[in-house]
Amino acid sequence: MQWTYVVIAPALVLLFAVCSAHAGGDEAAAKAAFGEGKAAFADERFTEAADGFREAYRLKPSWKLLYNIGQAEVAGKRYGPALEVFERYLAEGGDEVSRDRQQEINKEIERLRGMVGFLKVTAPKGAVVIVDGVERGTSPLHGDLEVAASVLHTVTARLNGEIVAEETVKVGGGRTASVELLPEAPEEISPSSPPTVSASSTPSTPSITSTSPSPLKTWGWVSVGIGGALLVGGGITGGLALAKNGDLENACEADGCYSSEYDSMDRRDGLATASTVLIISGGVFAATGIVLLIAGRDKETEVGAHHDAPVVSLLPGPGGLVIQGRF
Repeated sequence: MQWTYVVIAPALVLLFAVCSAHAGGDEAAAKAAFGEGKAAFADERFTEAADGFREAYRLKPSWKLLYNIGQAEVAGKRYGPALEVFERYLAEGGDEVSRDRQQEINKEIERLRGMVGFLKVTAPKGAVVIVDGVERGTSPLHGDLEVAASVLHTVTARLNGEIVAEETVKVGGGRTASVELLPEAPEEISPSSPPTVSASSTPSTPSITSTSPSPLKTWGWVSVGIGGALLVGGGITGGLALAKNGDLENACEADGCYSSEYDSMDRRDGLATASTVLIISGGVFAATGIVLLIAGRDKETEVGAHHDAPVVSLLPGPGGLVIQGRF
């Protein structure tokens, strides 16, 4: 006998809306970080300015931001990161960089190369390498790190959020220094004598009975949970739509609404549509979850009477996901 249950996935619409909102939030945060960088640069807080521009680049990468980062690093006398950033600026900008700007950056690169040294860093795989508070890459690094010459630098390796090693180093102009950031080996502890076991003692092996819930019941609870969340979301958006409709009724005169209210009307209609989709989707998920819970309970009863457990698999189907098995 073969059984098949189809789980419809209308929540993709909700996922798209969440992703769009997240992207908009990143853009706003990037603009705020860029504004903080500009303000810090104007106040001659160049290190903070570079950090602000780097945060803006992380949130919304653009090769044009690399120019701002390089300027701030040069002003802050962090010549190694400045050289690295200006080289990336020319590489990522390519032909979009004007000829005058290319000449300007190439002259600055030549000047900086006489003011930097290089660090060959060895660190545990996956560790983040930090130089003077700036993350410079993840081990294993793909090349030497450029740093200001004749200046003490603090080089740190961070793994899983913990600092595993740290060194202070100075390198001459045009020279290369090797830095090993490896955790200290633990002290060896002499093993104690093993306990004496009586020959007459025989360890007993406890009997363990392992039971696992039916996969159908697991998916049933998941579906019920998703359905409940969608229903709550539909209720919230429906309430917002009703509130917006009440505002429009108060704002519109007896002979109709002015064009200034059209945007509000569009938002009301959008909220109403979203509420309908969420409520219908939540109902489908909740109903599917209840069916799966009932089927899972019946299947556990059948498995208790047979030695062979059912084979369960989750496959893509024409309506979404298909839970399929044989017993």
